[in-house]
Amino acid sequence: MVDLRASDDRSKLIKLLASWAFCPRSVFGHDKTISHNGALDCFTFSVDGLDELIYVPGTIRTSDNLFGRHTVCYHARAVPSNAVHEFTKSDLHPKNLDLFVKDAWAFSERSSGDGSNDEISFLKTINETFAGDEDMAGKYPLLRAGYVVAYTNEGGWDSSITAIPDDTDSAFKTVGPDTLAKTQYRRHKRIVIDVIAERLYDVNSVDELIVVLADAMYAHSRIFRECGILQRDISSNNIMFTRGKGTITGMLIDFDCAAKADGIAKGGPIQTGTGPFMSINNLRNSTVQRSPLDDWESLLYLICWMATFGAMTEHRKAFRDNKDTSKFESRVTKCFMQHPGYEYL
Repeated sequence: MVDLRASDDRSKLIKLLASWAFCPRSVFGHDKTISHNGALDCFTFSVDGLDELIYVPGTIRTSDNLFGRHTVCYHARAVPSNAVHEFTKSDLHPKNLDLFVKDAWAFSERSSGDGSNDEISFLKTINETFAGDEDMAGKYPLLRAGYVVAYTNEGGWDSSITAIPDDTDSAFKTVGPDTLAKTQYRRHKRIVIDVIAERLYDVNSVDELIVVLADAMYAHSRIFRECGILQRDISSNNIMFTRGKGTITGMLIDFDCAAKADGIAKGGPIQTGTGPFMSINNLRNSTVQRSPLDDWESLLYLICWMATFGAMTEHRKAFRDNKDTSKFESRVTKCFMQHPGYEYL
């Protein structure tokens, strides 16, 4: 709050406006790494380490109000750099899109500058551990690329720097070290996944639902045992599936909230997971160390949730067509978003 009657506050406002006038556009959220292709009416960006361009025709999901996120997701298509001139708008038809792109300002610890405790690192470990394992095939995201977004210095704070990591410390550097230390630190990361999966609610039967949940938790258990990674966010959005010829395979996704097994916190200022599916210990912010049992408890709540609000899209539509039950679901969801704590329940 700025009080224009106070001399100090007027001075702060003038400094702020002057800073806005001369600061790089990236401070306002401009992403120089993505460009718009007017002819194809899509966005394109290059991927670190890959000689290809990613074509994105449109957004499929956004999430800007949950811990660990500020995320935009896309379906996309990769094109080798030497074949870009042959690419046409018809190539961006939904049936030709075979990549999933997650662009996120993920919550991070400033101390983890090596990136050893984030989603990209976890996915690399999982992919390396289970490469060629037929029992795990299709049960985890296939990582094509993952990196922290960086942009070329625009002559702003330090002309000696040629590449700046896109994070909150870089964006808000002018506020001073004391204020900066109090802000929630986030890094801008981009993850490209090779497989496009379907939503949990798109299963066709209860039998399929059981198979998908079983596959996802099988992956959860093996990832914990063999990779030492606990997912910590079992929810309706983080279990998906793929179809083969007469088969269906569940997939566990989203390791934003994951942690190494040897470094799992015993509670703290930030709760992890999705409100309606959090374990009791998590909701209470208990000092009891998190374990796989918390995620299995979340699975139980997920099953109860789907039994109440519908396990398949057609059931959920019928549920929402009923005004009374639709209002109930809305109230429950709003409760967890506004009061993610045990005491409120």
